Amino acid sequence: MGRSYCESPHERCRLRVTNGVLTYSAAAQKGDADATVTTTSRSLPALALGVVSPDKLADAGIALSGDASALARLIAVPDPGDQNAPIVTP
Repeated sequence: MGRSYCESPHERCRLRVTNGVLTYSAAAQKGDADATVTTTSRSLPALALGVVSPDKLADAGIALSGDASALARLIAVPDPGDQNAPIVTP
C-alpha cells in the first residue's frame, strides 16, 4: 500500500467525503474549505481517535480554523468497526 502525505508546511491537502468515500487531493482547489486543520504527521493519531474539541486539538498540537462542526462530521463518517471481528480465521 502506498502512502502520500502533505509534509511541507506550505503544502495543502483537501479531504472530501462523497457518497461515503474519503478522498484527498494536493491539487489546487476552487473555493474555500469548510474547515482547515493544520497539523504534523505526529499529531494525526489524535484525529484518528476522534479528538474534535478545540481544547483537546490544541493540546495535541493541532490548529483548527473555520467551521469546527465540519471536522466533527468528517470524523463521524467512518464506521467504528467490530473490535471482536476475527482478523485471521483458519
